[in-house]
Amino acid sequence: MGTVILGNELALDVNVLWLLILSLFFVFIVTAAAVRVIGVITCAGVLTFGLAKARAEVRAVPEAAAETDALEAAVAEARAAAAEATVAEAEAVIAAAQLRLFGEAGS
Repeated sequence: MGTVILGNELALDVNVLWLLILSLFFVFIVTAAAVRVIGVITCAGVLTFGLAKARAEVRAVPEAAAETDALEAAVAEARAAAAEATVAEAEAVIAAAQLRLFGEAGS
């Protein structure tokens, strides 16, 4: 005669059917909620990664600024040395011209 639940032979089949429907509904709801949760977690992960990258770039700025300052100082020193060399060359040209001028005048 089969399994009898609550005096109805078809009750088991109906209960199994409802259990299946409710299980699928529960899985659908949980999956729908999980997609949103996973989306939020993914967004948080991407934002955290971006923030960490931005912080690393901000930390690199003072180092780059120090390197830039050192390079600018080296360029300024090179310009000063070039200016001194130009002045020394000009003084040498003037001295040679004076020597020629006064040397010829004295002969």
